Amino acid sequence: MLRLVFHSAGVMEVKKARIVYMGKPSTEDSDFAIVHVPVPLSEVFVWADRFAKGNILMCSGSSQNEEASNYCFKTVLSGGAIQEVGPSASAGNPFQIVRHSAPIFHGNSGGPAVDKDGRLVAVNFAATFSTRSMGKPARKYSSAIRLDLSWLKRLIDKDAAEQSGGY
Repeated sequence: MLRLVFHSAGVMEVKKARIVYMGKPSTEDSDFAIVHVPVPLSEVFVWADRFAKGNILMCSGSSQNEEASNYCFKTVLSGGAIQEVGPSASAGNPFQIVRHSAPIFHGNSGGPAVDKDGRLVAVNFAATFSTRSMGKPARKYSSAIRLDLSWLKRLIDKDAAEQSGGY
């Protein structure tokens, strides 16, 4: 059974959760899962309604703290700008890829990429590096995914109906 811990207003709360989608949104190297936690989305995040190439992003995720035990993780924050925005997500293609320059590392997958107002632009899932060639510097970018919200709502509603509160 999957459980997530939420911390709000000094209170920690454990919520049962379910994986409702697993797939590969863009490449053979990446994976993506959607976890349904029975809480109103407005309590977790607010989606950014507008974003474009050049907009500043902040990213966060968890990384193993190498200075502590194997079970200790630290929050990692990074910043950068949107470099490329893929075609909009739609019911036919529920994934939109947003590439950005904020460094992300192993353990940052699933972490948020938020705009300057703290609104969720996308969810990080991969970092790509290219090698230096012909005198040009190596290219590095991070990839985040933005979902079609109507597709996401249908997916979660279907799971909730199938479970009938049986988390």
